[in-house]
This record gives sequence, structure tokens and C-alpha cells, in this order.
Amino acid sequence: MRFLEEYLETEVKPALGCTEPGAVAFCTATAASKLEGSIRRISVVTSVSVYKNGMYVGIPGTNEKGNEFAAALGAICGDAALQLEALKPCRIESVESARKLIEDRAVSVRCDPDRTGVFIQAVVEDENHVVRCTISGSHTNVSMIEIDGMPLPIEEQAIPSATIDFTPDEVFDSVEAMNNREIGKIFEGIDMNLDIAKFGLD
Repeated sequence: MRFLEEYLETEVKPALGCTEPGAVAFCTATAASKLEGSIRRISVVTSVSVYKNGMYVGIPGTNEKGNEFAAALGAICGDAALQLEALKPCRIESVESARKLIEDRAVSVRCDPDRTGVFIQAVVEDENHVVRCTISGSHTNVSMIEIDGMPLPIEEQAIPSATIDFTPDEVFDSVEAMNNREIGKIFEGIDMNLDIAKFGLD
């Protein structure tokens, strides 16, 4: 795969709302998907940029805002298979359950000032097990999952954008030699942004 195609595949993805809360929800949903019992506690640590960018952002379909609520919803009703759209299946009952978890002080989100770029680590607990999920490098790159301290195999792993290195000359050469797949991916991103902009104006 050419680096431009690889980069576009990694970076052009739909998200439900802002990317950062979507990634937080994806992370907690991934952790919660390994549990069978009721969620008892959710603890999330993020990089400064993820924390800042998601702090006051609205969560689509609710009147709530921020990473904390995204974390709670992701664990309660999120579908990890949908990645940045993990909150799509959530309904009003789930919103109430998430609100109760937060009111019970069972959800915490903090930033690690030493972490840069994209970094999210979620620890989700039920009555029997503790699952830790880490996203790093890009918003959908699950780099580690542990259950009770034991690593689990990562079924599918995106390529972190930080690892895709290229020079300005390589960028120009790739643009001049773009194939139809790469052009289509660029227009896919343009169309997604235009659709959401038009929706906001209606």
C-alpha cells in the first residue's frame, strides 16, 4: 500500500460528533466489550490534547458534554465495532444510566501532562474483572487490551499516523501520482464534512 493511501485510510474516518469524545467512548466501549457484568467503575487517562479538545464538546443525541460523559456512555452502551461512531446505538435509557454512574462518582477522566499526541487509557470494571484498553498514535489504534492484568491479542490494529513518515518530496510525488482509490478517499472526507455542515445550517 502506498503511503498516501495508507495515511488516508488511517485519517479519513466518520465520527459521531467530535473526534476526541468519540475516541474516548470507543476506548471504554472496547474495554467494556470484554466484560459480562454491570459496569461498576470507569477510569480514563488521556493526553493533554485529547482532554482539552473533548472537555466541553457536546455528545450527539444528549444534552451532555465532555469526555466524562462520553466515557460513561461508551462503557454502558457503546459498540466498539463502530469505532468513532461507538455511541450510535445509545438510547435515552443509557443516558440516564451514564448520568447515574457519574453522580455516584464512579467515572473519572484526567489528563497526564507527560502524554502528547493521541493517548487514551481506559480501565473499566465490573464485579468480577478489570479491563484496561489503550489507544495511542491515532484515534482508533487499539495498542493494548488487558483483562485482570493479562494481555489479550489485538484482533485488528490501525497504523498510527505518527508512524507514517514522509518527506515533502514524497508528498508532492504522491499527489502527482494519485490513483482513483486515493482520490475517492479524499472526496469521501470532503463529502462527509459538507454533509455535516449542511445539516448544521438547516
